[in-house]
Amino acid sequence: MIGSMMEPKLSVTAAAHVAAACPCITRIDLDTPDLCAEDPVEGGITCDGPRILLGEGPGLGFREIRNVVWH
Repeated sequence: MIGSMMEPKLSVTAAAHVAAACPCITRIDLDTPDLCAEDPVEGGITCDGPRILLGEGPGLGFREIRNVVWH
């Protein structure tokens, strides 16, 4: 089993990739990004009812993280 409490989509997306890659993980609970009031992350996982869909982009599939200054 792999789950999350109140992590943002960034870490939940990484957990979803681990779950997809490990056949020993047979149960997941990674819906917490749906409970957040705002999400600055564009890309990554999306939830479609009980299904979690991985992003299509390279790596974890993130396209943008709003309001983050990269140095």
